[in-house]
Amino acid sequence: MLAFSKKHNIALIPAWPARTAAEAAVRDYIKQTYPTAKLHSIYEDKKQAGHYVTEFENGGQTYKLRFDGQGHPVAE
Repeated sequence: MLAFSKKHNIALIPAWPARTAAEAAVRDYIKQTYPTAKLHSIYEDKKQAGHYVTEFENGGQTYKLRFDGQGHPVAE
């Protein structure tokens, strides 16, 4: 994994409790709201610290949603 990270210039950062809780809440929201969705990624929103963006596919469409630090969806 370390060799892959160096080759692709990826920084590995340790998870912290607030982040893992927010990401778990985001995953739960997607799972409940879009049960057939395929989650592609969850990452911190560069435009607003402490917020998250998720990208997922549902029914052949790709979606991007934003969430606050507690994992609640927010308007763009």
